[in-house]
Parts: sequence; C-alpha cells; structure tokens
Amino acid sequence: MEVTDVKDRTIKVRWSPSSGSVTGYRVTGVPKSGHGPTVTEMVPADQNEITISGLTPSVEYVLSVYTLGQSGESAPLVETAITNPDSPKALTFTEVGTTSMKLGWEIPDGTVTSYRIVYSSPEDGERELVPAPSGDDDTAELTGLRPGSDYTIKVIAVHDDMESQPLTGTQSTGVPSPTNLQFTQVAPSSLTIQWDAPNSRLTGYRIVVNPKDKSGPIKEMNVAPDSTSTVVSGLMVATRYEVSVYSLQNFLTSRPLTGEVTTLDNISPPRRVRIIEVTESAITLSWRPKPETITGFLIEATPAGSETPIQKTVGQDTRTFTITGLRPGTEYTINIYTLSGNARSAPYTVSAVTAKPAVESPTKLQFTSVTSTSLSFRWEPPHSRITGYFITYQEDNQQPKELLPRPHAGINKATIQDLKPGTRYIIKIIALENSLRSPPLSGLIVTQLEPQLPSLGDLPQRPSPSFLDVPEPIEPNPFPRHGFNDNGVRLTGTNGQTSPGQQGQHIYTEYQNQRLPHSVEQRPYVPGVGVENVGGAHPGHTLVQVNEASVRVQPFAIPGNGTDLNQEAQSQTVITWKPQIQTSEYIISCHPMNPNETPLQFSVPGTSTMATLTGLTSGASYNIIVEAVKGNARHKVYDEVLTIGDSVPAESQKDMCYDSSTRTVHEIGDEWERMSETGFKLWCTCLGFGSGHFRCDSSKWCHDNGNNYRIGEKWDRRTESGHMMSCTCLGNGKGEFKCEPHEATCYDDGKMYRVGQQWQKEYLGAICTCTCFGGQQVTNGTRVEMGG
Repeated sequence: MEVTDVKDRTIKVRWSPSSGSVTGYRVTGVPKSGHGPTVTEMVPADQNEITISGLTPSVEYVLSVYTLGQSGESAPLVETAITNPDSPKALTFTEVGTTSMKLGWEIPDGTVTSYRIVYSSPEDGERELVPAPSGDDDTAELTGLRPGSDYTIKVIAVHDDMESQPLTGTQSTGVPSPTNLQFTQVAPSSLTIQWDAPNSRLTGYRIVVNPKDKSGPIKEMNVAPDSTSTVVSGLMVATRYEVSVYSLQNFLTSRPLTGEVTTLDNISPPRRVRIIEVTESAITLSWRPKPETITGFLIEATPAGSETPIQKTVGQDTRTFTITGLRPGTEYTINIYTLSGNARSAPYTVSAVTAKPAVESPTKLQFTSVTSTSLSFRWEPPHSRITGYFITYQEDNQQPKELLPRPHAGINKATIQDLKPGTRYIIKIIALENSLRSPPLSGLIVTQLEPQLPSLGDLPQRPSPSFLDVPEPIEPNPFPRHGFNDNGVRLTGTNGQTSPGQQGQHIYTEYQNQRLPHSVEQRPYVPGVGVENVGGAHPGHTLVQVNEASVRVQPFAIPGNGTDLNQEAQSQTVITWKPQIQTSEYIISCHPMNPNETPLQFSVPGTSTMATLTGLTSGASYNIIVEAVKGNARHKVYDEVLTIGDSVPAESQKDMCYDSSTRTVHEIGDEWERMSETGFKLWCTCLGFGSGHFRCDSSKWCHDNGNNYRIGEKWDRRTESGHMMSCTCLGNGKGEFKCEPHEATCYDDGKMYRVGQQWQKEYLGAICTCTCFGGQQVTNGTRVEMGG
C-alpha cells in the first residue's frame, strides 16, 4: 500500500491486489486525533486505487485498506498522511497608492501557522513579504513598490512544512501625481501653469481648466512628458478657475494636482512711450501709465536677427529708464509691458537703432604663440579709417602697461615680451583715429609655467585655440573653474542679458549617435578650457574647449607654425537644456567617473541653451551637470552621465547623422520621421555639430489615445464626464492640443444641449426660452414669458 497524492481535501491510495478470491476492498480514513468524520469507500475487486475525498485540511489521517472475501475481510494495510492546508479565498486590494497597497483574504479551513506573500513586477522581479503574516492574520501591506507598475500577488497558507495552492491576483500601483502647482503668469484671458514632475516615467500630462462660479467651456489639453509648464489661452476675464494637472502613464491616470486661480481684469499697456536719447550702447525711454493699480513695468529689448531679449523690471513709480550694454549700430525692438502681480499687459512696441561709434573696434583677436615669458597675437583691423593702435596688457589687480612703440594702422599683429610665467594677463586693443578712440577689443590669456614645459625638440608645433574672454575676477572654487574666470579664452559675448523662459522650439527628444567607423590616434592634452558664444544660426549655442590629460606630452599651445588649425583630433559632445528666466550664467560641471581624473567646472552666459564640449577623453564617462545661477542661488537644469565617443579629425570625414531606429544615414539639414518608444510621431533634423548630432521633436504632431494628428487637424473626444469635445492640434513645439465644447453642442448651468434643442431659464426676472445654435454658444430665443 502507498499514498501517492495528498491535497487539502483528498488523498489518493494505491495497493497491490490480493492473490486469493476477492469480492472487493474497503478503504477508510480516520482522523488520528479522533476529532472529525471518518470516511469509508468501497472498491470493486478489479480496482487497486481510489481517491478519498471529503477530508479536512491540515489533519493527519490513518488510512486502512481491507480485502473482502466470501469468508469476511482481511486484516488492514495501514498508512498515515496529513492533508495539505486549505487555500485562502477572496483576495481583495484596498488603499492602493503609488508605492504601497493593502491586501486581504478569507481565512481557509483547517489549521494555518503562517502565510507566504509573494509579489512580482516586470521591472523588479519576484520578492517575498518579510516578516510573514501569522496564521491568525487576514490582511497584509506591501510597501516600497514601483509607481505605475503591474504586480502579481500570491497568498499561500502554510501549516508546518506544507503549503497550500496559491491564491493569485493582479493589481497596479497608482501613477504619481505632479507636485508644486504654480501660476507664473496670469492675464485677463490666459494663464501660465508650472509644476514639478514626479519621479516616474510618464507618457504625458493632461491639463483641465474648469470655471468655478459661472458656466463656460472647459479647457482640456495634453502636453508632452518632458514639459513642466504650459500656457492656457481663451479664458474668460475676471473668472475663478479650478486647474487640475494629471500624470499619464499609457492608459493610467494619477490623482489630480489641483489649484485655483482667478484671471485678471484687462491691464492697460503704457502710453506716450518716447525714445528720448540714443547712444552707441544705450537707449533711454520715457512713458506714462494709465490711472490704475499696477506693480511695475517690464522692458524687453531684442536686437535684430535675435530671439533673446535683454529684460529689465522696474518699479511702478518709474517713468524713464536707460537700457545699457547694447551693441553699436544695431536696430533694437523694444517692448514695454505694464505689470500687475504675475500678469502683464499687451506690449507697447517701439524701435530704435544705436549710434555707430566714431571709430570702429578691431575684431577677431587670436593668440598665435604663448610661452612662459611672451605672447604673440593678431587681430582684424576695423573697416573705418584709423591712424594706429593703443595696446595695453595688465596683470590681475595691477595697473595696465602700454605696448610701445604703438603699432601703426598697417599692422595687425604684435608680440609682448618679458612676462611672468603662469600669470594671467588682460589684453586690450583700441583703434585710434587721431584723438578719437574705439571701444576696446579685450581678451585674456595665461602664460605657461616654465617648469612644466617639456623639451620641444623636433615635435610639430601647433597654435593655441583662438578663443577670447572678457576678464572677470577670480573666485575660489574647490576644483578648476573655467570659462568666465580662468585661463581659457573666448569671444566677447552679450552683456549678461537674461534669457526669457520658453524661448525657441521646445525639444521633445534629442539624440547624438556615433559617427561612421574610423581610426584616430588618441593624444592627451594639457588641461585648459575655452568657451565661445556662437551667434547667427545658433543663438544661445556655446562652444567649450575642454582639454584634459597629463603634461607628459607637448602642450596644445605651442608657437611657431603660424596656422590657425588644431592638428589633433578631438571628441565633441553636445548638451542642451531648457532656458531659465533671469539667469545670469550657467555653471557646467564635468565629473569623471575615473577617480584619477580631475573634475572640471566652467561657466557660460545666461543666454546659452546648449554647449558643445570639445576635447573630453574619448571612451571615458562623465557626470555632466548644468546649474542655472540666479543671484546667490543655483538650480540644476541638466544632470546626465555620458560616455564620450571617439574623436574625429575635423577634415578627414564628412559629418553625417545615423539613426539607429530607422537604420538610415542623413546629411546635415536632412529631415525625416520616426516613432518614439511611447508612440509619438517625431520629426528629426540632422544638425551635425561635428558629432553626428540630430534632434527630434513632436512639433509637427499631437498624440492622443494612441493616434497622431498633424498641426491644425481636428478630432472628437469624449471627456470623463461624458461631454463631447472638439480637439485641435496646436503643436507649439510640444505636441500640445486644446479641446473645447463640440460645435454641435451647447452648455448652460452644467447641462449639455444639442443644436436645435430648447430649454427655459430665469434671466433678469423673466422666464426665457433658450435655443442651442451650436458654435460653443447659447443664445436667448425670441419668445419671452414675463413672470417669476
């Protein structure tokens, strides 16, 4: 006799048949403790196994098999077996949050000593709840879960060393809500919403704007997952609105982040704006406000061909203001707004052209040779007539010295001797026309340290990078600080103009693929940094020369060959970030993952929105951080770990873009379509930047419920409350779309009516019959019944 299969309520028994004359078998199951029913089964003579059912879970049974014959029954064959624990039942989930959930179940029959709770997700695999619930528990709580993830939960009853069949269920954690809702600008018919993104991978946000105290259309729009602000327009004047922001993760929606805001009455722009004085670098304005409550004025001056204005906010009592730091001979468009709290009026716009200098400045200063005791440089002469140059060089905190004799008008290069090793010098070149002087062309350079110079021998000579810098004071820093205040050199840029928010196209995704295969000899560099503002087609773009390595090889700034090309192949990495309002500068930090390398830090102007890092060690990984500086505060706007690709000689290969998703190669300027991982349709453009860089955005498409729509395309969608909405793709560089009540419906006092439908309401003491004409409006009918 043997017991072959034991379950919670059944046991299977098998035996060898008797050799004698048998009429059948009798099988019994008796609880060993004596408590509980006894089970008896009769089995025909031609069978030798049976499954005994109707047993109690977690009970030890004495199993007996008797042979039946003509003369009676034999002595029994006896075995013992313990039934398995019963399975829990009716699994339920309550208090489901973003990182936790509670579960409950019905206690099974029989004895249970504890429960095993096993839960798993596709991202984190399988885990078990510790400590395990006791046999008397019927609830448990799971914590530390991943937001917006699907979990499979199993509840298993345990009795001694035996386990029941699992009770299984599935439940998803909630999508985390955005936080810190702010209304950064409130106008009579629009408002700007800003929020903080949750720490979770999302597919977008839904914005719902609903009037609180009066009937009116509900505004609903979806924005891209990398957006944390949006503008809602078409609102009613002086109306209180409830604004809700939802996080979206595929088909899941978070709890709303809700706030209330009231649109403003109309704000009048300034009047009688006059330009009262114009100089080479400044424009003075005057104006008069209307007699209403205001908090100040915002003045913006944008040079021709640029999208980045100079911004300045002045007090409510100010009537004149001088905009300084302007470029000579440049046309500026000037907007002046009236401010009331976070709202501003429509602009009053004027234009003015700054005066041209009497003597133009020289341009394009380049250092052709730098040693420990001398430096040589050249420049491009101005186009106007001059009689000579006045050149000075100056150590930090020292009086400037003039280079003598003065170069005459036909000379465009100079050499300064008898300098101190390892010392920073400020160079200024002023063009002269008799007694008239031009604005100075300024730059700074650091002479080399004499002990660090290797023997030049027959090594090829190369010039230093031709970047210039406007000198600023040195400030202490725990690691090398480059850019504004170190030994790098760069072109003089704008005069610290602050960059307004939401300038330019909003980028949805951005890629930098490796160039085609190549072989380049890797050479280390002497530490140094150069920063250059790039204008023209790429405003706000900064080139950063970051040279890293030991000084065991020849430095990159060796005089002698007279060329302007850097002969060593260098890696190039492009980073971009979203512009921040009222930022004076951005601090870029490069932290190498290799502990033997020195971290680098440098600054770029507050007008920058992207930077090309040139010369980082190929194949090395860096944690690159960009921080916006506003007064004494810093705000992190970029934080990524990047692995630097191999460098490419500047003239050895044509710059191409390779898209690994579509497996296509594109030249600079080519455009193509691709799909994002979340189903968004993207439009890509090959930019190059020397590294095969291309950019993709959702500016030409909107994405809703799994469908893509072009800008201007309309579609219908039903809201959660059942209202039919008509949606239009806006794009705005973010895939935004707006939804308004359908043209075939009307809304009044929270109710929806179709075209042609009539209803009655009280209006100014009369009972009016209203008719829905569509077009998102309600119009009173012609029949009026006077009365209550």
